[in-house]
Amino acid sequence: MNNEISLTITGNLTRDPDLRFFKEGAAVVYMTVAHTPRVWSAAEKDYVAGVTTYMDVEVRSKGSERQNDYVQRISEELQKGDRVMATGMLVTKERKRDGETIRSLSLIADEVAVSNRFVSITINRKPKPTPSAPEEAAWTAAPVPTSPDSQRPPLAGWDS
Repeated sequence: MNNEISLTITGNLTRDPDLRFFKEGAAVVYMTVAHTPRVWSAAEKDYVAGVTTYMDVEVRSKGSERQNDYVQRISEELQKGDRVMATGMLVTKERKRDGETIRSLSLIADEVAVSNRFVSITINRKPKPTPSAPEEAAWTAAPVPTSPDSQRPPLAGWDS
């Protein structure tokens, strides 16, 4: 992992995420994120749209149920036009077409999240389990000392 290029991209999805499963049970979701910067134009004396960058993004699982659930949630919760942030490893892919090698960049994402810059989002959390009785707690509280000096050892060479 020494030569990996870490990248975070923020932009809009150009299409709905495409979920696929492999024979081994691993899931992968494909999407494309587009980012168009706003640049200052001296001629226009205003900001104008710059050149759009398109980045293919993949989120892969190793086949475990938990990882597959994460990849499936991405495909179900996101849709074309959503503003997202994706972070992961930038890779170069090669393929042959008409005898020529074509290279393209892709982001193998570890995480994809909805951006809340222009919209409000709601987070749905599972409620935390609470112990039904005090004896079920995993720990017990220790008594708090009343005097901070009662916990300190005497200093050598000093008379108290």
